Amino acid sequence: LSTYFTNDLPKEEDVMADFLGKLDSFVKETGLSVQKNNRSADPAEEAKDGKAPDYLVYKADLECSGNIEDIAKLIYRIDTSKEFLKILKINLAMKKNGEVEEMRAVMTVAKYIVPSDKTLLASKATPAPEAAAR
Repeated sequence: LSTYFTNDLPKEEDVMADFLGKLDSFVKETGLSVQKNNRSADPAEEAKDGKAPDYLVYKADLECSGNIEDIAKLIYRIDTSKEFLKILKINLAMKKNGEVEEMRAVMTVAKYIVPSDKTLLASKATPAPEAAAR
């Protein structure tokens, strides 16, 4: 199976640790400097018909800086990875660091996981009995 299609529901902490580590390694491969790499506060995605989607989405905010060629390499590296990753938002700005101009990139990246058994998603979306009773 691929890295994004799974037979069981992974632990959220494990997925996020792997996801953030992967983004960090992509940034280091391209020679950029990281200012921020952490879990995103963006709300979860919903399907257009109001039902829960048939996949899991994990989001991370990434902020880095360097030359434009290295930023382009990072974007390409994220888009072509074997993981199911997608850049949801990106903001690019030039900044002057002394005599050197460099580009600053702020982006939200999503990792998608598709469980083969969709009933696993339903069990994740159903609140625990004690939480529902409150």
